[in-house]
Amino acid sequence: QALKTYLESSDPLVIELRVDVDLGALGNQSRTALINPELIASGLGVIRVASNKTLFSANGATLRHGSLSIDGKSNVILRNLKFRGLWEWDDATQGAYDLQGWDYVALTNGAHHIWVDHCDFGKVYDGQLDIVRGSDQVTVSWCRFTGDLGSEVADQIYYLESLYQANPADQRISYYKTLRDGGQSAEDIIRHEIPQDKGNLIGNDDNLGAIDSGKLNVTFHHNAYILVRQRTPRMRFGNAHVYNTLVDDTASAGYPGSQTAVNSTASAAVLVENSDFVEVKT
Repeated sequence: QALKTYLESSDPLVIELRVDVDLGALGNQSRTALINPELIASGLGVIRVASNKTLFSANGATLRHGSLSIDGKSNVILRNLKFRGLWEWDDATQGAYDLQGWDYVALTNGAHHIWVDHCDFGKVYDGQLDIVRGSDQVTVSWCRFTGDLGSEVADQIYYLESLYQANPADQRISYYKTLRDGGQSAEDIIRHEIPQDKGNLIGNDDNLGAIDSGKLNVTFHHNAYILVRQRTPRMRFGNAHVYNTLVDDTASAGYPGSQTAVNSTASAAVLVENSDFVEVKT
């Protein structure tokens, strides 16, 4: 609550985060968890960051079970933070991850002059860091975007497996059941789910040219994407400079699903320099 109070204050502030914070205690995320026992127990939280804020950690503190929303605000720096614990199995949209919409960091509605530096983004339900709806003048530097490097996916899938063994007709796991009945083991599903599906979305609709054209000017430099299937970044309408970037999909290559890196569509322009793409299909 203290962190929320500071970040949502109208005062210009530099805030140092010295401890890990569980944002789930706020309990103010409108879309609640459906099937992940950890997230159901923790709750989910959102902090709506106001303008003129720097949030940094000297020791790489972690924000769990929640999101930072920068909605129409400006002059914000996020530095040396870790983001974890905002993913659950998506049975409702059959693994498309189109129901909950949880992002770790979302810039929207004209947010501008934002710098995200030396941050570490783990697996998340939707986007790790998305920049949409006329946001502008954003730099993302020296960040790492990854899939699940711990046991989060395994813990979730083994919970689903326990439900499957107890009652295969459980409506909460109907899609999971089709995979298991189709011959996939729980371990097969874990391997498929460990990579993060969506990295960075810049512009979220082909029909928003009226508000996005001339905006969405972004720079991505010195970033690493490990076990991320797509959107490194994925662009609409804006202009991106992407340089000194590593996209390494070695560990997830060969599994079903797309493996694409930088995507430029809907009148976007992207300059990619000095970057390395390893085991990326497109």
